[in-house]
Amino acid sequence: MPLPLYTNTASSVIQMAYENAALIGEGQSPNSDQLVRGLAKLNAMVNVWQTQGLKLWTEVDTAVTLVAGTNFYPIGPGAAGLSMTKPLRIPFAYFLSATGEKTQLTMISRQEWVLLPTTTTPQSPPVNCFVDKQATTLNVYVWPTPDVNAATGTLHPILQ
Repeated sequence: MPLPLYTNTASSVIQMAYENAALIGEGQSPNSDQLVRGLAKLNAMVNVWQTQGLKLWTEVDTAVTLVAGTNFYPIGPGAAGLSMTKPLRIPFAYFLSATGEKTQLTMISRQEWVLLPTTTTPQSPPVNCFVDKQATTLNVYVWPTPDVNAATGTLHPILQ
């Protein structure tokens, strides 16, 4: 079965490469042997590109200044929270207090975020983190909402 052109998987990249090389017809799928060989070649190409400066799967610890009473921190191009290229994902995050104590934040789902009793009342240092993936930004929400004391610390999402 042909893969949709909008996917960005190894299989779709291999299929498009075989189509571009005219080794299979447009819309046809490579057979299992072609996929195995194509994946090996794709891995070799990525390994070479990484020696030439391509940065894949890197993780960056990024400090975000907390604001008392604010639980929303957007990350992406032109974002008020952290303006940069939109990261692929945030695998984990932690809170760093002003005294240097680190607390790993529990990553929660949209459902868990929606079911929280309140998401805006300043209470204490954050213990949970919800990442809302949007087209141009990753919107990071923390809970509880930082109070004045918590705002002296920083949020550290690990960006990938």
